[in-house]
Amino acid sequence: MVGNKTLVLVAAVLAVGLFVLPSVLSLFAGQHAFIGPKDVDCSKCHGAEYDELAAGGPHYYFKCGACHQTPKAGFDNATQHASISPPCVACHDKVDDELLHANESHTEFYQGAMTSGLETGANEACIGCHTHTGVNITWIRATTLTFTADHDPVTGWVIGNFTAEGTNTTTTSGGGYP
Repeated sequence: MVGNKTLVLVAAVLAVGLFVLPSVLSLFAGQHAFIGPKDVDCSKCHGAEYDELAAGGPHYYFKCGACHQTPKAGFDNATQHASISPPCVACHDKVDDELLHANESHTEFYQGAMTSGLETGANEACIGCHTHTGVNITWIRATTLTFTADHDPVTGWVIGNFTAEGTNTTTTSGGGYP
C-alpha cells in the first residue's frame, strides 16, 4: 500500500512538472539571453520610435541597426547593443558646419544641446524639431531695443549704440512636426 501511494505521488509530481513547469519557464525564457543583431525586435521596447519611422520620412528605409549598432573591435558583425547613438551629424555633416556658423540664429541652441549630457553630440537639437518629440521652450528677451542708424552716402548704413531694456518671457510647447 505504501508503495502504491509513493508511486501515485511520484506520478503526480511528474505530471505537474510536465504541465506547469514549461509554462513557468516559457514566461521567463529568453529575457536575459543574447539576441543576435539581426534578430532584435526594437519595436518591442521602442514602439513610439518604431511607429514614427514606419510612418515615413527620410529614414523610412533604414533598419534601427544602421545607426544604433556599430562593429565591435574584434568581431566581424555588429554586436554592440542599441545604446550606440551616433550624433546625427555623423551622416548630416553639412548641418554641423551650418549650425556652428557665426551668423546662424540656432547656434546657441545647438551648442547648448551638445553640452546637455542627455544624448550623443547635439542630437537633442535635431530631435526637438525633426521628430514627434514634445519640446518646451522658454524665450527671455528684451521688450525694447534701441539703436542708432546713420546713413553715410559713401559707406552706407552704420548701425550702432545698441541697448536692450525690459524683459519678455514667452513659453511654448510643441509636439514636433505633424
